[in-house]
Amino acid sequence: MSTRAYITANNTTGYALTLFKKWGGPFSVEPPAEIQPNQTDVKFALDDNDRAGVVYLAKDSQNREVGFVSMSFTCPKSSSNSAEGSPNSEGVLIQSGLQRYNEHGTPVSFTYNIGTPNMACWSDGTTDDANPVCPQTTLEEWARVLVSVDNTKAVPLHLESTWQNGPWTKEPTSIPAGGKGIFLLNDNDRAGLQFLLNNNIPINMAFTCPKSSSNSAEGSPLAGLQQYAEHGTPVNLSYVISEVNQACWDSGTSNNGKVECSQTLLSGLDSWMQNSLNDIGTHKLKNICIPGSHDSGMSISQHGTAGAGDCNTITQQKNILGQLEAGARYFDIRPIIGGGTYYTGHYGNVDKMGLGTQGARGESIADIITQLNAFTEKHQELIILNLSHSLDTDSRDSNHNYRPFNDQQWDGLFETLLTINHLYIVEGFPPLGETELNNFISQHSSVVIIAESVSESVLSKYKGKGLFPSTSLSPYNSYSNSNSLGDMESDQLDKMKKQRAQDNYFLLSWTLTQSNTQAGGCIFDPTGATNSILDLAKIANNGLSSGLLPALSSQNYPNIIYTDDVGSGFPTSISMYINKFYANAQSTANKTYTLTLLPGAITNRDGIYKGSSTEAVWSPCNPIDLGGWNDGDELVVTCTLNLNPDIPNPPNSNWYVGLCAGACPASEKNQINALISEAQKIITPNIGELLGTHISTDKLATENAIFYDAIAKVGTFELSPASRGVLKNYIYGWTLKYNGKNTVVENGSDVEIVFGYGDPQQCEVDS
Repeated sequence: MSTRAYITANNTTGYALTLFKKWGGPFSVEPPAEIQPNQTDVKFALDDNDRAGVVYLAKDSQNREVGFVSMSFTCPKSSSNSAEGSPNSEGVLIQSGLQRYNEHGTPVSFTYNIGTPNMACWSDGTTDDANPVCPQTTLEEWARVLVSVDNTKAVPLHLESTWQNGPWTKEPTSIPAGGKGIFLLNDNDRAGLQFLLNNNIPINMAFTCPKSSSNSAEGSPLAGLQQYAEHGTPVNLSYVISEVNQACWDSGTSNNGKVECSQTLLSGLDSWMQNSLNDIGTHKLKNICIPGSHDSGMSISQHGTAGAGDCNTITQQKNILGQLEAGARYFDIRPIIGGGTYYTGHYGNVDKMGLGTQGARGESIADIITQLNAFTEKHQELIILNLSHSLDTDSRDSNHNYRPFNDQQWDGLFETLLTINHLYIVEGFPPLGETELNNFISQHSSVVIIAESVSESVLSKYKGKGLFPSTSLSPYNSYSNSNSLGDMESDQLDKMKKQRAQDNYFLLSWTLTQSNTQAGGCIFDPTGATNSILDLAKIANNGLSSGLLPALSSQNYPNIIYTDDVGSGFPTSISMYINKFYANAQSTANKTYTLTLLPGAITNRDGIYKGSSTEAVWSPCNPIDLGGWNDGDELVVTCTLNLNPDIPNPPNSNWYVGLCAGACPASEKNQINALISEAQKIITPNIGELLGTHISTDKLATENAIFYDAIAKVGTFELSPASRGVLKNYIYGWTLKYNGKNTVVENGSDVEIVFGYGDPQQCEVDS
């Protein structure tokens, strides 16, 4: 059979293309297994009159999977020639750049300028209607769901498991640090992926593209699900690890925080501290983040007063053991005496209505001790019990209020608590925040009991027995007293910023408080429409990742994330994330980061020189992956000038610019553009210089300098042939120190560095 179609592919992208699928045929000239970045005039040929095509997988220069390029075509015997390519759309499909073609005649030639818009389509050789005909073109032949996972962090993303098991056309795999993976699911049922970031932080994803209803997807906190199309097959789903979820199961354009699939919920959090020791074992308690439980004993409500009910007293859905298994490590234990027995309780004064103290008992202290001992028998974790708000509910004063414990009642409680196994025993009452985590749990669990408002005469009897006064560990704890998520979020983030700036141990009280109307009305509301405490907890917890994550930096994070309904494990996941990428950064101050700027493409396809373009290679990682720059961190940056490009008439020495560098806030796009413009306008030749006003050569930092003590690396470079000249005393690198006390950027994560060098060619580098 003679050749019916000639195909030419010009790869205008910087991506390497690997053949993923070939269909139809036979081909008289086989499609190549690989097409190199910027390779042109790649030819293959089809010897068949039926439909055929190819699909290539694209990878960038760091071997990150970027997407697919598809090409479909036919030269039939009795109808028009047709061709199409992957559409001009976002997602994992890269535009194929089909050029205009002749709809009649044999053989036909089809040209694809990969990475450019399609100029034709299946039904028209001169225009693109953006409506692919072949299911292979959009990968629908092999997949209903196209999943891309972008691991933005400097640690691996390990594939723990998949569920529903596909069938997968392209199997899910682990993703290296800074890498990206693309996976194809060819099934209409629900399915999902479960990853571990840094081998201990769980990240779960779930999705479906059903045949008769809307597309749906969701992710656990830190999964970073982006907005998606609720209709159409296949559906493109993009997850950007560590970002806030922008969509959910119920909506492709917003996130209501609800979780549809049980597989999305987090598990395996019961030993998170032990599993994190490699990262935070040498950290002091005051430098790490742990999840905390508010009114921890109130998973049940019993023996309540007249104004108490489940809706205004229950704060947790799981008992203490369940909270421990979900990762909670700080417990708000409010001891009360009822019927001569020690319980936990949730009570409040309603003096304005003449009702005195109202509330109910929760779990008994005896049951809590049993649960603690069962947990510590199998786990090596640090557990902190904070005792406060004591009440003797067996007696009221003249105002119908219960009174706090007397010394004898505290004594009785402490003797009971001494039956807890693995109490943390040290001499005296040291400042526990200064103790490293390894000292608590390297050998076994440790249970620390902190008691508030207890007389020194009583507490001194328990010195060295595992009980401590509040002075040994006293977090700043001030709740917002609001039922508004926005008001609470603003209040707590503002307090966190102020307290952490003073290096204070900070408890983030991420709780919503019922109004008096809600607290009273929920008992008598037969419809159940009045928000209970647990209803408000769902609202607060759903807003935790979107509210807290954007505010984090290595200098600004909570020590305790304190919530109602802690049993979902969401606060634990976020605590682990903070410990890896923010608390861990604080312990690595004065770190040296190296940044290498590499030469990029140097010619257009016609051979005309177009200069050096840069790529940024960080070592050991981008500072943003550890929470941002810390005061005194050092940056060592070098560039590679493309001195001898293998092209006709290479540029002579007066084309070159040495390394120029500037810095500004990453949040100020106008300042970034101004630095880029300044780099572009540098008159050649130029040995290199500093851009803008925020990098200083002064040895001492000023408040206007983001980086200071800038020292240039200078070299002389001979060009070849010698007639092109010499680059004398050219700057090819800088050593800079970060000024953590500058008044220019918001924090160490809000730093943008702009570099220019070459002919010149600017490069924007996020740090």
